[in-house]
Amino acid sequence: MSNPDEARKHLELGDSFFQQGDYTKAIAEYQKVLELDPNFVNAYNGWGRALAKLKRFDEAIQKYQKALELDPNFVNAYYAGATLWPT
Repeated sequence: MSNPDEARKHLELGDSFFQQGDYTKAIAEYQKVLELDPNFVNAYNGWGRALAKLKRFDEAIQKYQKALELDPNFVNAYYAGATLWPT
């Protein structure tokens, strides 16, 4: 069920928690975004960033990959994931 306004509110909450360093709460908000709109690329990217801060790198890469699957031109996911992918 897509609800863009509600999804955006949860994205903003997630980003706010991320900025405060509360990555667990940020992840919970990003999950809510994706329940409302499973194609919300920014939520996957935010979730990946929060996972990376928690040193859950494999999971973070999966979120970045999902963001790129939905939008291959989403530069933020390339940038964020580039530091985590093995060379």
